[in-house]
Amino acid sequence: MSHDPFGTTIPQDPATQQDTFGNWEQPVDPPKGNGCLKGCLIIAVLLLVIAIGSGWYVSQNWRGMASGFARTVMAQSLEQSDLPAEEQEEIRVQIERLLTEFEEGRLTQDQAERLMQRFAESPLSAVAIAYTIELKYFDESGLSDQEKEEGRMTLRRCVRGLFDGDLTEDDVDPVLGKIATKTDDGGWELPETLTDEELRTFLADAKLRADEVGIPETVEVVDPSDEIKRIVDSVLMPDDLEEPSEENPDASDESPMTAPESVEQDSDEPTPVEPAEVE
Repeated sequence: MSHDPFGTTIPQDPATQQDTFGNWEQPVDPPKGNGCLKGCLIIAVLLLVIAIGSGWYVSQNWRGMASGFARTVMAQSLEQSDLPAEEQEEIRVQIERLLTEFEEGRLTQDQAERLMQRFAESPLSAVAIAYTIELKYFDESGLSDQEKEEGRMTLRRCVRGLFDGDLTEDDVDPVLGKIATKTDDGGWELPETLTDEELRTFLADAKLRADEVGIPETVEVVDPSDEIKRIVDSVLMPDDLEEPSEENPDASDESPMTAPESVEQDSDEPTPVEPAEVE
């Protein structure tokens, strides 16, 4: 065993998670629970922050090692998230954008810290929890088709409310806490099964909370990959997201100012001089 520059222990045996090139090929243990998508994003970016700030960022070998570990954590997190395969792939694209910037030495510590903060502030874990509740309990339940459809819309309304700021975690935690247990890392551990009555009670409480803050009955589905892309874009491409100022809202549409037209002259002929008047 040896120590890396971050003060952590590096296993040298491939069977213990790392090969001789520093690639993390064997399974590692990401945060558990249905909040692990958000938690793993934060952990992955935190690792990049440490790598940049440690001074070892200049080493291509250490950049590859840190990004390889972050990539492994995110891959396992996505596999555990219950998100559709297409959505997982779209999230991987955004993660690869971020890791490529890091590997090629373009990601600054300030950018990495802002990414970590914005992922921490985003209610991304709510999307994974809603997907899990629907997939884990709805199909196996005895709820009618109408109850299932209304339940899906209730979950979408709550997620939408969290993203739009109409709901906070303090609003939804008591509701979710009736069917799940909050873990030490801030995620939620859902039970293997729920009775139909438990599921109905949970959905009724969630609907009541959404109704109380005035969330519309029909809302647009929150796409987690779009939210991750928005956060990555806001840090890596801030100039492209700037809107025209209020003082000059049409500034972005204005064409460049053109110089006044000049009178064409034949460069080979001298400029005529007017004779002075003689009194």
